[in-house]
Amino acid sequence: SVAAQVNGRSVAGAVFAPEFGWLFEASSDGPSLCNGVRLRVSTLSEPHLSLIHTGADKADLGEHSFRFMRAVAALAQRARITGAAALDLCLVASGKAEAYFEPGVYIWDIAAAGLIVERAGGVCDVLREYGSYRLAVLASNGLIQRRVRDALLPLFT
Repeated sequence: SVAAQVNGRSVAGAVFAPEFGWLFEASSDGPSLCNGVRLRVSTLSEPHLSLIHTGADKADLGEHSFRFMRAVAALAQRARITGAAALDLCLVASGKAEAYFEPGVYIWDIAAAGLIVERAGGVCDVLREYGSYRLAVLASNGLIQRRVRDALLPLFT
């Protein structure tokens, strides 16, 4: 993935998934596209029916990460870990998943794909900043954002 930022905001980004032949792209003044086809987020509004992608930093596989994973699994109909934050976010942008949450991801892993989610009609929020460019991020179709965020925020202790 690659992103261009101005004053800390992504203005253009692309994510290539060669194993699938997918090229996702977006700019701040245009739509999100995959291989030239416009993307739209899912219209599902119930978290308990949703697919939520999640992940964890390899350096943080203790109780901290598993607390969040358990919460995601309890919220959603299905929880999935692919191990690729940028691709997970693009799946939200394309309507194949309703949300993505990770308690500790690096900005360079989400800068492009976060913009792709937003330009597809979704929301990408930083829930917590840890320094060293590491963030807790929640992205969704927007319809389940508040309920998922409200379930996860109390776990930040």
